[in-house]
This record gives sequence, C-alpha cells and structure tokens, in this order.
Amino acid sequence: MESKVMRTREAAKYIGVSPWKLRNLVHEGKVAYISDGDATSALRFREKHLDDYLERCTVPATADISASYA
Repeated sequence: MESKVMRTREAAKYIGVSPWKLRNLVHEGKVAYISDGDATSALRFREKHLDDYLERCTVPATADISASYA
C-alpha cells in the first residue's frame, strides 16, 4: 500500500510544526520530499517519510516507571 502524499501545510500540521519550519527541515536534509525536478514547484511529502522523521526525533524513555508505583 502506498502512503498518502501531502502538501506542505498539511504535512507541517501532521508533524506539528509550521510550514516554514518544515521547509527549513527540508533544506537541512532532515525530511524527505517529492520533487518533479522544477525548482519552482510545490513540495510534496509522503506520510511514510514524515513518520520516519518523527521516529528519528523520538527520544526513548530511560526511567524505570515501575519503581514509581511501588
């Protein structure tokens, strides 16, 4: 199954950032995007690539919460 393709505004909302921040992430090479090769065309984002970015940004919990309930 192919993942959903989103425009910049929808993709930014999906990952919880502003469209400007998303464009910055693209220019920093942190988020994959779809391009038709035309520098003036709108950016497109696959949901899977956005999920991959969020996964890379996730910091795992290190505390043992079971001790909190003892």
